[in-house]
Amino acid sequence: MSVVESFFFIEYNYSMLYEQLQAEQITALKTKDTLKLLTLRGIIAQIKNKEIDKGSALTEDEVMAVMRKTKKELLQSIESFT
Repeated sequence: MSVVESFFFIEYNYSMLYEQLQAEQITALKTKDTLKLLTLRGIIAQIKNKEIDKGSALTEDEVMAVMRKTKKELLQSIESFT
């Protein structure tokens, strides 16, 4: 796979993942699933913040890293409040 092909592959995968998150957010909004909606909004906001810090779109691996970090933070918050 050439560099150009791999770039488009990464962009395509990132785009699919991001679109999937947005679609899930819309579904949560329509079904009034508040917990899921707030969680997805937080994840999407973290991704956007990371993109702003980086100055360009994130790769799929970077998006997954943001999601893992957010998951870890949420689990720590749950533990501290229970």
